Amino acid sequence: MVLRKKDITTLDDGTWLNDEVINFCVNCLIRTAKHRIHAFNSHFFASLTGAAGISFKYEKVQRWTRKIDILDFDYLVIPIHQAPNHWSVADVKPLIITMDNRDARGRMNRYIFSALSQYIAAEVRSKQGIQVGTTDILWKHSRRVPAPEKQNNYDCGVFALLNLE
Repeated sequence: MVLRKKDITTLDDGTWLNDEVINFCVNCLIRTAKHRIHAFNSHFFASLTGAAGISFKYEKVQRWTRKIDILDFDYLVIPIHQAPNHWSVADVKPLIITMDNRDARGRMNRYIFSALSQYIAAEVRSKQGIQVGTTDILWKHSRRVPAPEKQNNYDCGVFALLNLE
C-alpha cells in the first residue's frame, strides 16, 4: 500500500485523516499483531450499510470474504467512517461473537453494532450454515489501551487508531 502526498497532508495538525491513511495504519498495526487478524478496508462498512448508512446490504459485501472464513480469525478490524468527518474502529471477535466498538468520543453507536451483528449472523449462516441471531451477539464497549479523550473535532482518526493498538 502506498501513500501519496495528498494522503500525507492529512497528517497535518487540524486536519482529518483520510481513508488511505486509516487503511495504511490499520495494515501496519495488524502486521505486528500476535493474533490472526483480518482487516477490512475503510469502504467495507459504507458498502455494508449503503451510501446513506441506514440500510443493511449483505449482498454488497458478501464477495469480500469469498476466499476466507471470518471464523478462522481471532479478530476482524473494521474502520468506520461516519459522515461528515468522524472515524471509529470496530474490533470483532467472531469466535466468541463479542464486538468492541471504540469511538474516540467514548460513545457506543448502536447502529454500528446492529449492522455488524447482522453482518456476522449473515456471514456465519452463509459459510457455516449455522443460524445465529443478532440477539446472540454480545455488544461490548471497552478500551484495551488507556487513551486520553480527544480535545478537538479532528483527531478522531488518530484516537480510533490508538485504541485499536
